[in-house]
Amino acid sequence: GPSPGEIPVRIFGFKIPHVTWDSYPATSLFTSIIGCTVAVIATILPPPPLSNYRKVYGTADNIVKGYRAIWSKSIAYFCNTSPGAIRCVLAEAIDGLSATTNTALADLKASWWESFDLFGQ
Repeated sequence: GPSPGEIPVRIFGFKIPHVTWDSYPATSLFTSIIGCTVAVIATILPPPPLSNYRKVYGTADNIVKGYRAIWSKSIAYFCNTSPGAIRCVLAEAIDGLSATTNTALADLKASWWESFDLFGQ
């Protein structure tokens, strides 16, 4: 029989030679399999609906729309021959967009745990 402290590994009734449950290779293999299983499940499941990641995604969409509007208005202002008060409106829009960008960056920094900072997500 098995010697004290050594329990042979049997998979589907077959004994794996020179491998015991408490050996370093067996524990490394099984913890790796468990970790990979958790990673695959976490990748397959969608992120929670109230996550910072989704907030950043929505905020980034608003930032892009804001940049598009600011650039369109800026081009129209510079192509116009008569100066107007639109430059003040543009300055306010740029300040507001800067605050929105700072909020998005803060949400992005707070969302590191949602993807464990893997692959730049």
